[in-house]
Amino acid sequence: MYLESLQSSAPHGILPLANASWSSSRPAHQKFYGHSYTAPTPRIHFLQQFGLACTKAFAIHLRRPTRTQQAPQASSGTARAPPGLSSPFSTDPRV
Repeated sequence: MYLESLQSSAPHGILPLANASWSSSRPAHQKFYGHSYTAPTPRIHFLQQFGLACTKAFAIHLRRPTRTQQAPQASSGTARAPPGLSSPFSTDPRV
């Protein structure tokens, strides 16, 4: 498997080729790629979008960690009252 991964042809040099192709065929009035002033070339545009996608994926993993499945705890049948209330069903602290 390792030898096959070394011998298989994979695309490389795509971003430099995209830069050269875009630079030679772009209209004179278009200074930036992807309608963004922060991305002057296809390579920079790709790096920005790829970085954004990686950042979002990492944030999702941080916000939604995997949790182990736990058995639901058995309810004792009684409702607990919040502090300061005598009954969990009343909103008046004096009752």
